[in-house]
Amino acid sequence: MLAHLVQLHRRHAHLDRLLRAGRAPDSAARQGRPLLRRRRPRGAPALTFPPRPRSRRTTASVVPACLLAALLLLTGCSSLQGTGEKGYVSGNGQITELDPGDRAKPIVLAGEDLDGKDVDVADLRGKVVVVNVWGAWCTDCRKEAPDLVEAAEKTTGNDVAFLGIDARDPSKENARGYVRTFGIPFPSIYDPKGETLLRFHGTLTPNSVPSTVVLDRQGRVAASILGTLPSSTTLTSIIQKVVDEDG
Repeated sequence: MLAHLVQLHRRHAHLDRLLRAGRAPDSAARQGRPLLRRRRPRGAPALTFPPRPRSRRTTASVVPACLLAALLLLTGCSSLQGTGEKGYVSGNGQITELDPGDRAKPIVLAGEDLDGKDVDVADLRGKVVVVNVWGAWCTDCRKEAPDLVEAAEKTTGNDVAFLGIDARDPSKENARGYVRTFGIPFPSIYDPKGETLLRFHGTLTPNSVPSTVVLDRQGRVAASILGTLPSSTTLTSIIQKVVDEDG
């Protein structure tokens, strides 16, 4: 019995800390919850609790969605938006040129052409080699074909050679039909799986169709054009710059 009285006495000693429900919240004063009050001297201000914070779960779900929307806006015609149902990147003809001191190791590139003959870019060392990535299924490749053929006919010779990469065509017959239609004057490596593009890591991606890469006389990437050629003149100008480096 004495123990219970002691506990009751201790409770009364801390009655000033007990909170009791008071009047209803005042919306004009932005009170989100009922006022709470404690035993206090008359005239002392009542205690209130701040509004309950928003759920973190809701915020966490909104942030990734906002980031994804921003990413889609920034990528434009890249591998996210430009690929679409076409299976390739419809680039904007972005040109990159590298100074000799900034170029990586020579590209290792070999395979069979559309006639089953072995092709190795190493056999073309000493020449500036223009590598064009195309596919008979690629709409933008057809658009640039006349400019590409014109540039090849103007520059191919002792200092320049052209080589194609036929990427992801289901059959050689489709590719040969493309070559006949546009009069492509250079051989192309047949690459139905698109694996050859991995040789150009850092320059091209597996979806970089169409694209054009200019290799210097040592076989290093000197320039690249991602997407459709802006014009025949643009390509011939880039080729001549690389020819003049050691010529």
